[in-house]
This record gives sequence, C-alpha cells and structure tokens, in this order.
Amino acid sequence: MRIARRQVLLAIAIAALASPLAQARDYPTKPIRLIVPYPPGGTTDQMARLLQRQLVEKLEQQVVIDNKPGAAGGIGVELAARSEPDGYTLVFANSGNAIISAFRKVAYDPIKDFQPVSVVATFPMILAVRDSLPVNNVRDLIALARSKSGQFNYGSTGVGGFSHLTNEYFNAVAEIKAVHVPYKGGAPGLMALRSGEIDMMFVTPIDGEAHRSAGVIKYLGLGSPRSTSLLPGVPPIAETIPDFNSVVWFGVWAPAGVPAPVVEKLSSAIAWAVLQPEVRKGFASLSVEPASSAPEEFRNSIAAELTHWTSLAKKLQIKLD
Repeated sequence: MRIARRQVLLAIAIAALASPLAQARDYPTKPIRLIVPYPPGGTTDQMARLLQRQLVEKLEQQVVIDNKPGAAGGIGVELAARSEPDGYTLVFANSGNAIISAFRKVAYDPIKDFQPVSVVATFPMILAVRDSLPVNNVRDLIALARSKSGQFNYGSTGVGGFSHLTNEYFNAVAEIKAVHVPYKGGAPGLMALRSGEIDMMFVTPIDGEAHRSAGVIKYLGLGSPRSTSLLPGVPPIAETIPDFNSVVWFGVWAPAGVPAPVVEKLSSAIAWAVLQPEVRKGFASLSVEPASSAPEEFRNSIAAELTHWTSLAKKLQIKLD
C-alpha cells in the first residue's frame, strides 16, 4: 500500500510539472482577447492593431481587440487585472497605466496584479503648442506662462493620463502655474490645441504628427534625454530643464498567475511581430520605435520607473486626488 501511495504521489507531481508545459505547447486553442483601455483610433489602439495582425499569423489564432476606454485607461486595465490568468485575456498597456499609482490610489497594483509580457514600442512625450502662439522654444514658453500665471492652460488626454502627469511634472520643475483642461483622448485635445482653446499640451507623435504637418501646431521639445532621428530638429526639453525625462512605453500585460511557459510563448511572439516589415513600417509612420523585452526585464523596468515617479511626486508634491 505504501508503494502504491508513493507511486500515486509521484504521478501527481509529474502531472503538475507537465501541466504548464503542455499548456504552453497547446496554447492558444481559442481566440485571445487583447483589451485596449482607450477609444478606437487613438494612439494605443492604432499600435495594438498593427501588432494584432502579426500575432494572428505567429500564434495561428484570432486576436480580438476589445476597446474598454475610461478613467484614463483605468477601466480596461482593471478589467484585465481581474480576468482569468490563462493567457486568453491580455491588455495593451502604457507607462501611464503603471505610474498613475505613484500619484493616487487606483483599483489595481501594476506590480502585483500583472505579469508583464513584453514592451512593444517607445517614444518621447512632446511639448506642443498652437502654431500662432508667439514662442519658438521651451525657454520662451516658460517665460510666457509665468507672465500669464493662472491664465495659461494646458490640455491632456484625461485626468491621470500620461500627458497629464508629464505636464504636472513640467509645471513643477519649470515653476509655472498652467491650468489643467482634461479631454477624452488625444484627438479632442489636439483639436482644442489647434483652435486656441488651450495653450499647450504634451502629445504623442501618433496624435500630433498630422497636425504638425498641416502647420497648425509646432513642437517645442522632446521628453527624451536625447534627440531622435524620427523627429529631426526637435530638441530635448532637458537642454532647458536639466534631467527632464518623460518617455512612453507601450507593451502587453497579462493578469498575474498566467503560467510562465505561456508568458514566454507570448513574449517570443511579440518579439517576432515587432521585427516584421509591416509593423516596423507602421510604427515608423507613427514616429515610434519598435521594441521588445523579456518578461523579467520588463518587470524590472516598470519597478524602476515607479520608483522614479514616486520620488518625483513626493519631491515635487504632485497629487492628483
């Protein structure tokens, strides 16, 4: 009886070890839901759809985009956090969804509630103004904003969004008092900027390029520490405000608890997808850099970023509650 019991326990142990491997080998066996926590047509949505087509080819299974906008991405991200950790629900997240927890309480923990899968792309936030505003560089803008204290305003993609957090950071280090005017996404914010409803806005190249090409807005500075060949002629804000840094990443998260072999398979598929000509061409047209990362590397990067922004929020006394 003792031998039989030992054999049963051994069989159970082997089955437990083999289960995740079998799961990864067979995965995916049904469509994957990719939550985009923003409206259709916006920055995140456009990038997710470029990636989607390649993942369908690599994984040989449908990848369904599910737009769940609201609360600056918070609604869709929370939905993903509460989903079954089986690899069939993912979320296309960005920096703002992670660092918001440094500024206020949110319904999810970006470290504990998620398993990072891979970065997909990066780009700097860009300080933009309407073309008719009488400034041509960051220094001029700061001087104008100081002269109109309390009457100068800025737009964002919503309360708690990355554009909002970046501008509050800019307000603090530039020592200006620009008034926040939130919008429901980048598109309405850019329309308000070009019409003169707002004075400035931190934008993504995806949202801003068409308006800049039309000559109705202009870029004054990049949030990256260095210039980029994708946006020639636009200097880093750090040339005027030392150490200023606001770079966005986009990437895929899974709910915490997804088996490691499934995460690795997804991460490898993304690494393959961002190298494909269609994705690289599409991302270049949006002025963003394709990227990929191992899951643990992505997790460490998020943790370091949270530490950075939490320190800034405390030092500069930036609160959103």
